[in-house]
Amino acid sequence: MNGTMAASSHRIMLGPLVAAIDQGTSSTRFLNRADVLPAEASFFLSLKVFNSKTAELLSHHQVEIKQSFPKEGWVEEDPKEILQSVYECMERTCEKLTQLNIDISNIKAIGVTNQRETTLVWDKETGEPLYNAIVWLDLRTQSTVERLINKTPGRNKNHLKHKTGLPISTYFSAVKLRWLMDNVDEVHKAVVSHRAMFGTVDSWLIWCLTGGKSGGVHCTDVTNASRTMLFNIHTMDWDPELCKYFGIPMEILPRVRSSSEIYGLMIYQITRMSFDTNQIQAQDTQFTYTINLFSLQKSGALSGIPISGCLGDQSAALVGQMCFQDGQAKNTYGTGCFLLRNTGVKPVMSDHGLLTTVAYKLGRDKPACYALEGSVAIAGAVVRWLQDNLGIIGSSEELEKLAASVGTSYGCYFVPAFSGLYAPYWEPSARGIICGLTQFTNKSHLAFAALEAVCFQTREILDAMNQDSGIPLTQLQVDGGMTSNRLLMQLQADILCIPVAKCDSKNRIKKTFSVKPSMPETTALGAAMAAGAAEGVSVWSLNPEDLSEVTSEKFEPQINPEESEFRYARWKKAVQKSMNWETTEPLCNGNGETSIFSSAPLGFYIIGSMVMLIGAKYLAGCLISDLRPAENVQAVHKRNTVKELLMIKRQIQREAQRVGELSPEMLIMQDADGDTDMLRGTTHIILGRCLHIAVAQGRRALAYVLAAKMANCGSLDVKEHNRQTALQIATASNQHLIVQDLLGLGAQVDTRDLWGRSPLHVCAEKGHFLSLQNIWRTVMERGSTIDVEMFNYDGFTPLHAAVMSHNAVVKELGSLENPCSYMAMELVERKKTFVECVKTLLLMGASFGTKDLKSGRTCLHMASEEANMELLNIFLDHPSSLSFINAKTFSGNTALHIVSSLQNHESQVDAVKLLMRKGADSGNRNFENELPSQLVPEGPVGEKVNARSSYCFQQRQKCDALKNKLSRGCNFILIGVALQECAR
Repeated sequence: MNGTMAASSHRIMLGPLVAAIDQGTSSTRFLNRADVLPAEASFFLSLKVFNSKTAELLSHHQVEIKQSFPKEGWVEEDPKEILQSVYECMERTCEKLTQLNIDISNIKAIGVTNQRETTLVWDKETGEPLYNAIVWLDLRTQSTVERLINKTPGRNKNHLKHKTGLPISTYFSAVKLRWLMDNVDEVHKAVVSHRAMFGTVDSWLIWCLTGGKSGGVHCTDVTNASRTMLFNIHTMDWDPELCKYFGIPMEILPRVRSSSEIYGLMIYQITRMSFDTNQIQAQDTQFTYTINLFSLQKSGALSGIPISGCLGDQSAALVGQMCFQDGQAKNTYGTGCFLLRNTGVKPVMSDHGLLTTVAYKLGRDKPACYALEGSVAIAGAVVRWLQDNLGIIGSSEELEKLAASVGTSYGCYFVPAFSGLYAPYWEPSARGIICGLTQFTNKSHLAFAALEAVCFQTREILDAMNQDSGIPLTQLQVDGGMTSNRLLMQLQADILCIPVAKCDSKNRIKKTFSVKPSMPETTALGAAMAAGAAEGVSVWSLNPEDLSEVTSEKFEPQINPEESEFRYARWKKAVQKSMNWETTEPLCNGNGETSIFSSAPLGFYIIGSMVMLIGAKYLAGCLISDLRPAENVQAVHKRNTVKELLMIKRQIQREAQRVGELSPEMLIMQDADGDTDMLRGTTHIILGRCLHIAVAQGRRALAYVLAAKMANCGSLDVKEHNRQTALQIATASNQHLIVQDLLGLGAQVDTRDLWGRSPLHVCAEKGHFLSLQNIWRTVMERGSTIDVEMFNYDGFTPLHAAVMSHNAVVKELGSLENPCSYMAMELVERKKTFVECVKTLLLMGASFGTKDLKSGRTCLHMASEEANMELLNIFLDHPSSLSFINAKTFSGNTALHIVSSLQNHESQVDAVKLLMRKGADSGNRNFENELPSQLVPEGPVGEKVNARSSYCFQQRQKCDALKNKLSRGCNFILIGVALQECAR
């Protein structure tokens, strides 16, 4: 009895309580603080109740939500089930509070946090959902996204980023809503008849809980609105131009509110009852369900409580982690993985594939704060995949034990791109791959690779975030269910480890830590804080001095930086292999089933081969030779007279008449090799070869006519069996005039072939600088952008490819016995073409400081491998050379290390001299703790290299000393003369 009274007395002192509805992709929760949540990536909803003075979780209840997968890539949830789970969580949580002798009337406010981007449409008159909720992971809108991107100038997926902070992607709500309006009759009719309401899950729940069709509040907060692609993050309101772009009527959108204000009051009405022994039938404003009679009174006690906080789940986690200062960041490990960094009251636009989003706005009159966000689609979901799809584990705890039993992936890498790749790639065509398998690989190695995949994806977005902000993070705060996996947290710290830098004489060590809060789920805490701090509630202070500290456990890096970098480089290679895997328009018949003609039987192969041969012979004789590729550039310009232009015009007119009968379907018919064939009439008489063959043969007039016809039907960039477009074939065969024609008709430059090469890569590899310059001119005239830093599947940019090709020519020239031979003259001419390519790429904006994905080499490192003086002079005369001259590869070598280690190279001494003169630091050490001078080989050349290195080092010390004297006011004339001598 005394114990009960003591407990009662203790509970009376709890003070105001705040509840939080946590509706994540994985769950719905109604919370009150004391329990540890499971780490598995199942789908639930929960309610939690917190003590506003101590942030203590008093009680919570969690309900699983089912997901449906109607088709491959489709993910849906039932809106009624989501709402029903909220009511169930309220009921059970109130019951638990009563059992703890806690007065429910102490609950002063309710906050809502939810999965963002998930899209719902419902009828405001009936309150019925018009379709299932389309979950953020859903991929059905990929064709819609591509259609929208095709409408933008230059097909730029970042066309709307200046307003929204987001790329055009399947991820966000606007394209899901557009799909619903286009494909669901009920939605279309409701929109036309002005009955439709749109919202993310927060809007649906708040509308239902505040009255539904009987006056419910239709609103959302700024964090959820900023994930729709309809919201202007600068004006903080819906944008009419964006709505017009997507064809969305603004009347169906919810009102945008701050993240912390009273939106409305909880309404819990019992409109009819049918008593049973222990149960009644209760009906709220929309749905009928059965609840326990005892807890009915407890749930009813929540009526009249204000709903005063609303945050998207990742923003709520940022608030729950108390990241209120500019530069603070958190990473949440749930179904996906989301890294957010607070950037203060000004939005920071990312140049490295991150999203700019609204972090929170904690009050009507408070300023909005923004964040950079890196989003990973698959994190905890990979655990469920291993469990449900492969059956190699029974629970998440088993995964940790399985992975810990081997402690390595044994070279196995897992890219879980089940829904494409999100940040920083935004590549919806990617698909999951497992590579590096051997006979030794077993399920334990696969389990370890799965955990590593989560960590590698975090590393990618953290690197991008550091580049955008310019200030590397020194500590990463984490939360979410997966943080209970200690092995995962240690792996994360190991993979995020930064190299030890000898900053000063104190030899300070710079480290990155992963910090795991003692409370795994901070999302609900953030929603509770926003609700309790709202004006009119004011039971939770957000002043820094009043916030309680969250205790944490630290995991420090325990592996060498070299090992971390090596594993990360292998991961990047695996990521490249996963890209461009899926096409958006599969071959199918009218019933949506795969057509038999998507395969190529032997008979079709033979017929296709015959068509190719006959067509090639026909083309060889039917067009004039003047349109063949010109080998002499000056001759091309001389022949390009008015007479020649008139001749080409006549040829184009003639070819236009000959192919005028062809339908678009005939133009894009493919033979067994994947090349597009052209047939005329029912007799299938060969009119000519496809656009690809016409381009490869250099038939400019025919190529122009076919390209114009295919451009009209949107098929100009159709690919052949090597996934090459007509533009890629034109650049590969150096048909620079055809390149110009194709670009003028709208051919896209940012396309990849089977090897991941863009047209820029092809030009750079082959030295086709005329085609490259035509691409540059056309892009400049269009005013569009082009990705000059695109990596091919070997991890190289176009500039890397040009440097390697130039190096190969330099090496071949050095190996010739007779430097005056015809071969030598030809190689000299080839070398000039590669130099022109390098210069053109630099003018286009390529950076010679970009590192390749294999070994971390810049173009300066590559040029140093052959002591390539021509390229070294070009790079080191560039204004940005000082930023990269001491850049290190993944093994820690600078360009000076590489040049110094060459074996008796003819230009080695000159290259060392040039690098030292331009600022290379001879005191830099690689990861083997070696100075450049220690790598110099023995022999006469090595002695010269060492002598030149020592001389340059001594002269630099003298110059530094003279500059110091000059600053102290010594004899200016004598020191000026000495400085001129130093410069020489």
